[in-house]
Amino acid sequence: MITLGSFTFPIAWTFYEITMIEAKSKVRKEIHLQSLLHEPTGAQMEAKVALARHMVEAFDRDEVSLSLTPGRYYEGRRREFLVVPGPGKRRAWLAMLLWTKDRFERSLTWHEQSQAAQAGRIEFSLVNAGNWRSPLWMRIAVESPISTLRVESAAGRLEIDVPLNPGQRLEIDTTLHLWAVDGQALPLQPDLPFPILNPGENTVSVVVTPVAASAQCTIRFQDYWV
Repeated sequence: MITLGSFTFPIAWTFYEITMIEAKSKVRKEIHLQSLLHEPTGAQMEAKVALARHMVEAFDRDEVSLSLTPGRYYEGRRREFLVVPGPGKRRAWLAMLLWTKDRFERSLTWHEQSQAAQAGRIEFSLVNAGNWRSPLWMRIAVESPISTLRVESAAGRLEIDVPLNPGQRLEIDTTLHLWAVDGQALPLQPDLPFPILNPGENTVSVVVTPVAASAQCTIRFQDYWV
């Protein structure tokens, strides 16, 4: 099923082509999408086309996404949108040219796991079902004093040498490449290798000192395809 927000394209009469491009200093995808619409009456066709226009405008405003594969989506902008009415006003040909925000297709589902530290360590077994590296979002709720903290995966390692006190929350966002304590962003080295997930099975470890420290960690991520 191919959808743009709440608009569903007829699968047998919809065709698309994807091209990788570089635009505005970023690698993106250019999606040419064409569809032939059929409706029993002219009034129903008018309503169908109006819905398509509305969803294209909502796509431009980041309110809806494009799904070419069930369970996945793209965000982006419309470059062209054309409607050619057919005979009898019961058919119409739609043609769209869309640019994605970046080259990635993401899963609609966010995967989430939570665990408590035991003997100074938390270990997550995570599966990225996509074919590209996936960033992580992490929240660590501190329950007893922590002097240092380390997060590592096969694709990155982050060391935080800042004391954390009970009641504080540390958030790590590898998409934005930042970390914050109680919402206050803290400085980082420019090329710090943040932990991310490779395609397939991954292990992400959180190590805290002292080993008796108590904390609860939550990890969230999406699958990524390119």
